[in-house]
Amino acid sequence: MVTGELLLSANDSQVVVAQGQCLVGAEPASENDASLLSYLRQGSCE
Repeated sequence: MVTGELLLSANDSQVVVAQGQCLVGAEPASENDASLLSYLRQGSCE
């Protein structure tokens, strides 16, 4: 994100990406978490 903030949410899950950060892939916290959002997180832009 260059400016502002990105918020993705569904049911009880949400991912927030702040200014200066990027949306990146992630490993889900548990195998039972089938939400698409569990595979996304805020991270550094490389």
